Amino acid sequence: MINYRRSPERADRMLARMQEQQSRMTAHVAALKDFYAVLTPEQKKTFDDFHAAPRAGMRAKPAARAMDRKSPGP
Repeated sequence: MINYRRSPERADRMLARMQEQQSRMTAHVAALKDFYAVLTPEQKKTFDDFHAAPRAGMRAKPAARAMDRKSPGP
C-alpha cells in the first residue's frame, strides 16, 4: 500500500521547501549585490546586457538572437 501524505502535511512540506528556497535566494542576492558593487561601469553594462537577454527556459543559456548569427556562405 502506498503511504500518501495528508494534504496539510504536504502543504507543510511545500512551505518548508519554499522557505529554504527563499533563504538561498536571499543569500544569492546579497552576494550578487556585493559582486556588482566592485564592477567597473563597463563591466556593469556588460553584466546587465548579458542578464537582460531572454532565456530559453529555466537554467538555460541565453537564447541565440537571429540578428547575431552570421548566415552561411553560398
